[in-house]
Amino acid sequence: MRYNRYAMPIDPRVLQNDFQSTSGFKSKIENTINLLNPLEKNDDIPVPYLEQINRDIRNLWFEINEGRGVNLKDREKLYPVFKELDRIFGNGTKHSEAYRGTRLSSFDPNALSNTYSDLEIGDTIIPKESKVITHLENLAYGLRSWTTHMEEATIFMNAGNHKYDRVVFEIENPNIVLDANPLIRYFQSKLKTNYMNMIDWDELILYVRKPQIISIKKELFHDDDLFFIVRIKS
Repeated sequence: MRYNRYAMPIDPRVLQNDFQSTSGFKSKIENTINLLNPLEKNDDIPVPYLEQINRDIRNLWFEINEGRGVNLKDREKLYPVFKELDRIFGNGTKHSEAYRGTRLSSFDPNALSNTYSDLEIGDTIIPKESKVITHLENLAYGLRSWTTHMEEATIFMNAGNHKYDRVVFEIENPNIVLDANPLIRYFQSKLKTNYMNMIDWDELILYVRKPQIISIKKELFHDDDLFFIVRIKS
């Protein structure tokens, strides 16, 4: 199956501190797609197939926050893998909201707190500043991990350099590439104790091709830590 993808380019500054993709990742992707392509939703999939898929997805995706797997520049190559996983194991569940927590990029780590220093806590603004909009669009763009819960997103926004501004992206009625929960349930039911974590519960894989920044809201986390809720559409 062929997938056509048209998207905005990633700002090179976003990629400067990215890790190198794990050696052999392209062959792992190709092998995984070859395993998945013949499968149908109701097939009785042999356990060795599932074990191989489980290992490969874990190696390609699960440890990207630790600098292992497929980096941001190469991330789109995983799109057909996730689409096939959703075709076979997905259940068509719709989600009204999705969230993603992160920090601003190192080239302008305090763009929000500096630009909107006069914005009151709880207030919302429609951004006009091109440098802010471009920065946020690049963080929102691409094949990324999102979640169905705001609380989970705040965990990820707190990772990384504590001096960088924290952001939670929010999108309505997301176009979901892969919903993790039915996938995990199937693999756990078949592999039992041999199942290895390859994706998080409540994780949604989204491919945001043309993010548009709708609004920015200034908030406090646990009553004292500043963060920004950035609402987008795609």
